[in-house]
Amino acid sequence: YDELEICKDKFNVVYAGNLGNAQNIDIIIDAAQKLLSNQEIVFLIFGSGGLKEQYVNKVHALGVKNVRFFPLQPIERVSQVYGLGDVCVVSCKPGLGGAAMPSKMVSIMSAGRAVAASFDEGEVTYLLKHYNCGKCAPAGDVDAFAEMILSLSANRETCKQMGQNSRQLVLDRFTRK
Repeated sequence: YDELEICKDKFNVVYAGNLGNAQNIDIIIDAAQKLLSNQEIVFLIFGSGGLKEQYVNKVHALGVKNVRFFPLQPIERVSQVYGLGDVCVVSCKPGLGGAAMPSKMVSIMSAGRAVAASFDEGEVTYLLKHYNCGKCAPAGDVDAFAEMILSLSANRETCKQMGQNSRQLVLDRFTRK
């Protein structure tokens, strides 16, 4: 926290990974803009990619002060990065995520964090619903995603429980054993 000047007392929403087209980082920025009046919620985006400059410029142009960008961290720091979040984001553009589960989902769950997804119906949404590991809004639905983040921020104990459920699911079903 100290190294990156991140406040532990805020509700930190972390995204880490590629900042490209398929990941729909716009939904995070647009949700942050909708939630700008709630000074307890901060969006932390760690990553690199072809659209990073475009996203940084969008945040500045809109005056969205609750989004901070950081460089992509080395792989050995993945659990630390996800550990900074009260919830961690998995997102995709509509139509791109139904059949797949991104590897970052297991990384988030391994770090014992709740998942906040903006994703198509499929394996991701199934796991979140059936194992109470987080919440999901339909891919591309900014209002639903913002409302979900607001709801999660109001229920930090629920987020902690979802994170514990995530970690237990990884131990029970996603280890080499």
